[in-house]
Amino acid sequence: MNELKVHLQQAIIGLHQQGWSKRRIARELGLDRGTVGKYLRDSKPAISLTGSEESSDSKPAIVLTGSPAGRQSLCEPWREQIELAVQAGLSAQRIYQDLVIERQFAGSYHSVRRFVLELRAGLPMPFRRMEVEAGQEVQVDFGQEPG
Repeated sequence: MNELKVHLQQAIIGLHQQGWSKRRIARELGLDRGTVGKYLRDSKPAISLTGSEESSDSKPAIVLTGSPAGRQSLCEPWREQIELAVQAGLSAQRIYQDLVIERQFAGSYHSVRRFVLELRAGLPMPFRRMEVEAGQEVQVDFGQEPG
């Protein structure tokens, strides 16, 4: 039977004890959620951790910098170009195509889409004013006809 290396097993248990979900642990460690679940079900500490002292030079199993998942988006190097494209009103698909053609972008469309959605979430809703000449506007009621 295949077994994960001890440091991965410890990372799974440690992150779960910190309140991380199985999905987040799996994504962070590059594992299947089922594998994470299996190790959480089967985990029985061989060494009691009660009373152990943490040394001042101990390091966490995973360094969490940047995004909540601890990984930097593949789109980050092109943030400025993507922000300009979003402000110009381009779709995520168009931005992805431009990155592939102009910058030889190696990431997936979905990574660009997620990045664009995060950028758009921080932008205020656009205000668009429609003006028409007097008498040019029409109200249409789709109900029962008179009568």
